[in-house]
Amino acid sequence: GGTSTPTLIIIDYSVNDALEVDLNLGRQEGHPASDGRQHLAPAVETMLRFLLTEYSWVAILLVECYHNPRKTSPARAVYQALSARYGVAHVRYSDVSLDADHAWGPGCARGDCVAHPLWGTHRLIAHALLLSYTALARALCRVQGSRVAALSVGRPGMTLPLAASSAEELGKVGMCSRPLTFLSAADLRDTDLRRRSSSPRVRAGNWSVYEDRPKKPGWITTGPAGSRLEMDVQFGAS
Repeated sequence: GGTSTPTLIIIDYSVNDALEVDLNLGRQEGHPASDGRQHLAPAVETMLRFLLTEYSWVAILLVECYHNPRKTSPARAVYQALSARYGVAHVRYSDVSLDADHAWGPGCARGDCVAHPLWGTHRLIAHALLLSYTALARALCRVQGSRVAALSVGRPGMTLPLAASSAEELGKVGMCSRPLTFLSAADLRDTDLRRRSSSPRVRAGNWSVYEDRPKKPGWITTGPAGSRLEMDVQFGAS
C-alpha cells in the first residue's frame, strides 16, 4: 500500500555529473579547462544540507551508477567525501557490478559508455541498489533495533557539520523548494495534482497515461520514432 510521506530519497545525477553537463564552465565563455569539480561539490553539498534539514526523517541514498572504466569522473571523489562527511549511505554501482560491457552496455569496456543504457542495465542497477539497501537495513536493525527509520541520519533540530565548500561557493547554488511548474507521476488521476501541474500535449506519435507496472503511472510511448510530448514550463527570476 505504501505511505503518504516519503521514507527514502534516492539521489542519482551521476550520469550528468560524470559527463559534466551544465557543470563544466571550462568549455564555455573562454574559461580555462576545468574538471567541473569546483562546481559539482557545492551543488551536491547544498542538496544534502537542504534534505537533511527539511526532510530530516527521510533516509537518503546517494547513488553513483555511471559506469565507465576509461573515464575518471569528478563525481567519484565528491560523492565519497560528502557521503562520509554527512553520514549518508552511498552506493557505487561499478564496485558491485561485473565487467563494463555486461554492467552498462556493449563497448563500455573500451570507453564507449552511452548516457542512456538499455532497460537491462536499469534492471541490474535496481538489483544492486536493492541488495545494498537491504544489507544496510539488516545491519542497522541488528545494532539499533528493527527500525528502518535508523537509516535516516537527519534529526529534527540537528546541527549539520561545517560545510566543506566555502560560503561563497554555496552562495552560487540553491534549492528550489517550491517549483513554479512540475509534472507529477505520483498520481496522475488526482484532479488537484493535474490542475497544479503542467498539462502535457501529444504533438506527434503515440503517448498515453497508464501503468506499465502496478502503481507506477506515467506518460508512456510505444513509438513510432519521433513521437513528441510537449508541456509548458514557467520560469521565475534567476
